[in-house]
Parts: sequence; structure tokens; C-alpha cells
Amino acid sequence: MKKNLITSALLYINGEPHLGHMVGCLLPADVYARYRRLKDEEALFIGGTDEHGAAIEIAAQKAGKSYRDYCDELFAQHKSIYQDWNLSFDYLGRTSDVENHALVQEIFKTVDKAGFIEEKTMKQMYSIEDKRFLADRYIKGTCPHCGAEGVDGDQCESCTKLLDPMELKDPYSAISGSKNLEVRETKHLYLKLSSLQGDLESWIETKDWNKTTKSIAQKWLTEGLQDRCITRDLEWGVSVPKAGYEGKVFYVWFDAPFGYISMTQKWATENNKNWEDWWKSDQVDYTQFMAKDNVPFHTVFFPAVEIASKQNFHLVDDVSGVNYLTMEHRKFSKSKKVGVFASQAKSEFPIDYWRYYLTAHIPEGSDANFSFEEFIMMINKDLNDVLGNFVLRVMKFYIAKWGTKTPESPYLEPEIISKLESVTQDYKNAFDTKQFRKGMIALRSIWTLGNEYIAEKEPWSVYKTDPDQAKKMIETGLKLIGLFAVLAKPIIPESAEKIEKMITDESLKLPISDLKIWFESWSLKSEIEKPEAVFEKIDLGKVDELKAKYGGKKD
Repeated sequence: MKKNLITSALLYINGEPHLGHMVGCLLPADVYARYRRLKDEEALFIGGTDEHGAAIEIAAQKAGKSYRDYCDELFAQHKSIYQDWNLSFDYLGRTSDVENHALVQEIFKTVDKAGFIEEKTMKQMYSIEDKRFLADRYIKGTCPHCGAEGVDGDQCESCTKLLDPMELKDPYSAISGSKNLEVRETKHLYLKLSSLQGDLESWIETKDWNKTTKSIAQKWLTEGLQDRCITRDLEWGVSVPKAGYEGKVFYVWFDAPFGYISMTQKWATENNKNWEDWWKSDQVDYTQFMAKDNVPFHTVFFPAVEIASKQNFHLVDDVSGVNYLTMEHRKFSKSKKVGVFASQAKSEFPIDYWRYYLTAHIPEGSDANFSFEEFIMMINKDLNDVLGNFVLRVMKFYIAKWGTKTPESPYLEPEIISKLESVTQDYKNAFDTKQFRKGMIALRSIWTLGNEYIAEKEPWSVYKTDPDQAKKMIETGLKLIGLFAVLAKPIIPESAEKIEKMITDESLKLPISDLKIWFESWSLKSEIEKPEAVFEKIDLGKVDELKAKYGGKKD
């Protein structure tokens, strides 16, 4: 069985994660890692923060802090948020760590030695007012392709096209806002990406990626790969180990992806493991999770550097790229007060509520919209009325009629097990293939089957004439609670574990093959306690209040 290497996009540290970031990379990666562990498979979940680049320099300068102090402060915030969201990273690292700097410099030397680096004299924007060359992120302007305004000089967020800052229309300095710019010559290093097109085409052709990922990668190749500048005139970043380039650093997209590897190296050192077992082995299935704006760099740029380094790295097997999430049909914006940011979520509702709704709405095939009305209705129906109500009805009825002691061999209704086999397999197939929305549909169907079983059998009515038969129905219900809880663990881990602990002392694993054998392989608690409600209904009247709070300023 292959080991599962799982990485979520390294969020840029300058900015608080919002629900769009959660649904775009962090949450699906965590759900997938938890799912693989519940199957008793080996899984390593790596994540962290991307901490270099012009945006950090600008923000730190405005805050009056050193780059390191600024990043330290923001990393602590990110880490706290990830803990609140129960993200089960095996290692959470930073691209600014010395280990990443050393690795990137080593990789550069091997790529340079292999002949894939070229020095070019280029024309670059120089700000008269700021008295410096402007790296791409220090230049803003209008996208020449789609006309979006205020885009950064390296990539347009609207159309995802990579940009040369010189292409921007109406450029201005992101530092001072000055348009007093002039073009001057300067030396930089380029990755000869065009020389790697054939290798990348052959590799990408073998990949069965989702539609979003594959189309973005193929678009790049169809347009033809262009050599890419990999150095910048900045202070904060990985210094370039080459004579004549003192004072320059690497382009953030050259150094950041190697954070996945350096973070694995740090994890391995701390846990007495061999990092090469994860990055230089065929016995690994490697999945990256990210929003579509990051896809070009992970399907083309990063693997190109890995190939050029000739280090025999295990290239990514699946890039799970997703589309964007909007909030009440508006783009997330902190300045416009649009959207729930990750630190705000916990103050409104339990994190499991957010995790449940977002997993069911991962923008897999197209952009998705977050609706407060739909959110409240889904939590009330699925978690309260279907899952929560089933747990309370079954356990309360059992305790009321037969006390707290449970049988050593509880009855299992063959009819309900037969019905569950197919839909449970649908659940596993969906999560195995990272089709989370399909998996959530299957999960709700499983819970519904249990409710339908109890509603049709009516044990409370049967009890009046045949208590023993009613007991068999409820014993089956108790066992079903275990199935419902374990299947929910990847999505709502805190709530699922509370439910699980109500009925068993074991830590249940996912049913892999025969469902009947799985049901019989674990025991109920010898004595169960009166159950407590795990979920609470949300008043639909809160919709307008939440929209006003997070729906943004009126235009």
C-alpha cells in the first residue's frame, strides 16, 4: 500500500485566511488526510506559510517592524487559527526557516550546473521617488489581457495569466503610489523554462487530473513556455548564491514550493524519520490541494525546477485544484467587509458547522457561493434533524426501556446493513478520488437510511406488544450510531468523536470491506450514559443579521 503525502497550498502570511482559503486548500487537505488515516493508511500532512516577497516588505515597513518580527507575529496568528479549525497538520512550517533557505540555494546550484539558468540584462521599472528598482509585486497597474485594475506585476488574479511588469498599463509604485517611473537596465537570472517544455508535456500527459487543473496546465503548454526571471531586487527572501547577485533574492515562486520538502525534512528530523521515503520513493501517492490561481506554479513551474535539479524528486501525482468561493455572491474583501474570516468563524458557530457546510460546497467544478440562509438550513437539517436527532432518539429510548447496560452481542438488522453497503461504498469511492461533494451526498444518504429504518420500524409502537423485537431494532440503531460517527470524523472531527464516545470505548476505523464484519468487530460500551445534544439549531432569523455583518458595505 502506498503512503499518502498531502500538502495544502502555503498561504501567503500577509493576510488572514478567510472561508475561501479554507475551502480552497486547507479544509479539503485536512479532510483527505483524516480520511486516509481512518483507513489505517500512512499519511503525512504538510502545510505552512509563504513568508517572502515584496508584499511582506511593504506591509512590515508600514507597520514599522522588522521583516522577521512581522512574520513571527503573523505566523502565530495563522497557527492559532489552524488549531481552532482542527487542521491535523503533521508539520506546520515556514518558508523563512533557515532549512528552506539552504535547500533552495542547493537546488539553485544544481539547476545552474545543469545548464538551466541564464543571465540576462533586462529592462526594469525604476521608481524615481522610491530610489529603487521595483520588483513585480511592487508594481501595480491594469492587466493587459482582461483589463482588471490594481493587479500585481507578476500575475493577474482575475484571469490567472502570468505577467511581465513591463506589460502593465498605467503602472505605478505599490510603495509610494508614484507614477514617476522609468525603465532602466539591470541583470537578473532566468530559468530556461522553454527548454523543459517537452519533459513537462510528457509528464502532464500521464496525469488524470480534474478538469480545472488539467485545463490550466494545458493552456500554459499550448501557449508555449517562456523563460522566467527567478531573481528580484528585494531585501527579504532567500539570497542568491552567485557572484554578482549580492543584494538580490529569489523570486518567491522559486523558493516557496520547496518549503514542502524542507518542512518534511524538519518533520523527519524531529521524528527520527527519513524524508527521502516521502520525496524520493515510488511508494508514495502525492496530492497537492490549492485554489486555481496556484495551479500554474504547481503543475508547471515547480515540477520544472524539480526536473531540472536532477534530484530524483517524486513529482506530484494529483493537483487537486478548485475554483473560487464567493460570499453572498460577492468576492471576499477585508476592506469592504465582505466575508467571514477564519478567526471570526468560531465566535459565531462551532467550527464543525463551518467545516460541514464548506466540505459540502467545495468549488470542484465551478465557482461556489456561500449563503447564510443555506448554511443555517443545512446545519439545522443535516446535523440537528438527521444525525443529532437519530442519536438522541435511539439512545434515550434504549435507556428509558432497558437501562444503561448494553448486550455483549447486540442485534444487527440484515435488511439495513444490506441497504447501507452500496451507499457506504459510494462514500468511500468519492473520498478516495477526492470528490468531496459526492462524498457528502453519500454521507447524508447514510444518515437518512438510519432515520428511515427507525421511522418505518417504529420500535416505540412495537414495544407495546413485542418488547424483545423492539429491543433488536434499537440495538441495531446503537450500532448505526457508530457507523454514522466514524464516517463523519474526517469532516466534523470534534462532534463525531463526542458521538462515538457516547456508545463505545474504542477509536473506530472506517469500514473497509464487509460491513457486517465491521459492525461485529467493535463493542458497545458496557454501560451507556444519558446522551447530550451535540448540535443546536440556529434561528433562521439570524440570516439578515449575518448578511449585514459579513455581506459587505453597501455600494
